[in-house]
Amino acid sequence: MEEDPTLTPIFREIFDLLNSRKDTLKWVGSLGAPEDESEHVINKLDRAEVALLRAIVSLADAVESALTAKGAPTSSTNLVRNCKPFLIACHFIESATDASKEMHVILRNLDADRKEGSIAEIIFAKQYDEQRIPQFGLALDLLQYWELLLRNESDIACDEFCRGVRQTLSRRITTLLQYDSLLCEIPKNATASPQSPLFDVLAKDITDRLERISVRLDQVDSLQNFFRSRPETEFPSILKRKRILLSDELSVVLSELYHLSDNVRKLLKANNEDLQQLIFFEDLPCFHVAGCFVNTRKHGIRGRNNSSAVADYEILIKDEEKLQFVDLIINYKGNAWQASLLIEDLLQVWEIFLRYYTTIEFSDFRELIGSKFASKASLSTYKFEIGDSIGQDLERKSTERKQYNI
Repeated sequence: MEEDPTLTPIFREIFDLLNSRKDTLKWVGSLGAPEDESEHVINKLDRAEVALLRAIVSLADAVESALTAKGAPTSSTNLVRNCKPFLIACHFIESATDASKEMHVILRNLDADRKEGSIAEIIFAKQYDEQRIPQFGLALDLLQYWELLLRNESDIACDEFCRGVRQTLSRRITTLLQYDSLLCEIPKNATASPQSPLFDVLAKDITDRLERISVRLDQVDSLQNFFRSRPETEFPSILKRKRILLSDELSVVLSELYHLSDNVRKLLKANNEDLQQLIFFEDLPCFHVAGCFVNTRKHGIRGRNNSSAVADYEILIKDEEKLQFVDLIINYKGNAWQASLLIEDLLQVWEIFLRYYTTIEFSDFRELIGSKFASKASLSTYKFEIGDSIGQDLERKSTERKQYNI
């Protein structure tokens, strides 16, 4: 399917600006960082990042126009406009002058004598409330929001853009962790407000759940590695049990990610924060699918014209008689949703949400999931169409479940 022609120009502009920033950094590195070029170098890269932010923000109007032309609801774009990363980006754009640069960190390579050499990276950051926000990191976060939203908006043709963004953002979390470690060396302009004992208790509930998710994610990886290490014909009964165990692990991870919303809601409420901040996340289709799947698994089929979500199919990818990958296909309203992709989407949004809307420190969790996403940077992504017979079977089963009088 060709991309939406009204959005293609801005998609290309965003990728061009990302490549322009990358090329500027290469040019900076080739200079050897002579002192008389330093200010010019800093200003050039700063302008490139502001232009990137401006292009990503302008997607709101472009997507809204595309949805309006299709007669589709535009409420999703309002959710993006009201999310904190978008508001911060608008603030950065409005204050983007040479005099407004609050701080920047220059990361240099070391030469053979362990002395400072060429510039490897320049990080621009500003203080926003009690948070220190890296300018390029903000652009990556906001681009991640858009990728999730556009991919979940089935009426908008943007597969090529979303694939390109996912590949570009595969190292987003590890990059931001590096930025944080460098920026923390600069004293902040304001001190953080003291937290109440209740905040500490509720924050621990969140970090405990993140730790449980981490353990389960490691279990999933361990099982996938087991499949790749054994021929399918060697221990068929053991592999079958392992596949059942994997199904359970994937289900538990989805449950933990879905119910993390309960913990975050309590924390926001205890701090008298606007609970509408959760709307962007909870209105994403991936959240609805996960929630319906978790509740169906726990409480059973709903019936009486209510939707259920059930793992009706299992994906088995084989190579040389070994299982390379195993996953579940969840049937929600007659549509197929891949369990592992649902988990990745929820991980991405929670990682961003917790950083912008809370003061919780969860670097261990970020390092874990960051390394998992980064490890997939060199992998290719594939898309296949579900056959008519499978599509019809998904619709039939979904319709039957709605008709049960239970």
